[in-house]
Amino acid sequence: MKHVNRILSLLALSAMVFLTGCDKGDDNKKSENDQQIEKLVGTWTAQEVTLDTDPQEYPGFTITISGSAGDDQLSYTTSNRPANGPWPASGNLSFGSPATNKLIRSGDNLDINYQVSDAQLTMSFNYEGDGFAGGRTAEVAGDWVFTFTKSN
Repeated sequence: MKHVNRILSLLALSAMVFLTGCDKGDDNKKSENDQQIEKLVGTWTAQEVTLDTDPQEYPGFTITISGSAGDDQLSYTTSNRPANGPWPASGNLSFGSPATNKLIRSGDNLDINYQVSDAQLTMSFNYEGDGFAGGRTAEVAGDWVFTFTKSN
């Protein structure tokens, strides 16, 4: 009987040591927003742009997204915008729900659906406002899809 008690005590002690030493893995896990920020931050160059499935000319158009872990929103700047389009020169983006594929642009509260990988970003949205840089509404209203590749 003493032998059984010693074995049980040894097993209990071994189990406690094992469980105490286990890494739960949650302590260093990044939040969903931080994971998305890490993917989105950088300069993205437009490869394809469509308005209502019709190709649009956006040569050299870039969007640079900035932010850091823990931020509630991201900032962006654009360059090489055409004379008329749905993007202001700069602004902020906050995460919608779910954060893994929804952004909300400040100013006009535009819902932007997105998909991002290490090398590609696709943003799609329905825009109904006036064009930025003096455009007419009829020329920019509709369903936009921007496909970007990461420049840095």
